[in-house]
Amino acid sequence: LFEKVIGVEGDVDVKQISEKEPLVINSYTAVTSGIVVKRHGSRLTLNLSKPLCAWPGDRVSICRKIGMGWRLIGYGLIVG
Repeated sequence: LFEKVIGVEGDVDVKQISEKEPLVINSYTAVTSGIVVKRHGSRLTLNLSKPLCAWPGDRVSICRKIGMGWRLIGYGLIVG
């Protein structure tokens, strides 16, 4: 996760991701939303609304609903 939220006015700190939190995931040009089912250490397990086609090791961006829009809060890697 980033230290600060990208795309908002001022300095907004990024809080840790919690279970049952909705997120938007971007991989290449694909965009899907999902709910965090399980958090174990730095890994997240998501229940996606649409399947996402990606290879293990591919990077994804992670967005959180802040205010009226989805804002970039970090990135991650797909694990097998």
